[in-house]
This record gives sequence, structure tokens and C-alpha cells, in this order.
Amino acid sequence: MSFKTFLAFEAFFQGFFLFVLFQKSLPSREMLMHVFALLMFANGLWHIVWLGIVKKYVPGVITAPLHLITFLVFYFTVLV
Repeated sequence: MSFKTFLAFEAFFQGFFLFVLFQKSLPSREMLMHVFALLMFANGLWHIVWLGIVKKYVPGVITAPLHLITFLVFYFTVLV
């Protein structure tokens, strides 16, 4: 995947979920917030597992703990 494609995806992904977070009147908002939390968890976990598989630096391993923390904070403060 090219850097431009990755950047465009990340910008869209983050923008979409920020929209969901701040748009309180969306009909399926709660379900989308659960999806976001699960995606953050899966992303963080996958990068850590990937590091364990290849036993060398992999892109995203530095931010993986941030994704796991985001999941925990988001899940226990917003969704519960």
C-alpha cells in the first residue's frame, strides 16, 4: 500500500469516527462506537502480535499500546 493511500485511509477513518463521536443524533451511533472500540483493540493487539512473530521492528508497534489504551478508556468511559 502506498503512503498516500495509507494516509488517505487513516484521515478518512479518524475523521469518520470523530464525526460519530460528536454527532449525538446519529441513529446507529452506539453501534458505530462499539465497532470503533473493537477496531482500536484489534489494531493494537495485531501490531504487538506481529512484533512477536517477526521478532524485529514492525510499523505501528510504537502506537499499538496507544490503541489499546484508547480502547480501554473509550470503552470504560464512553460505552459502559
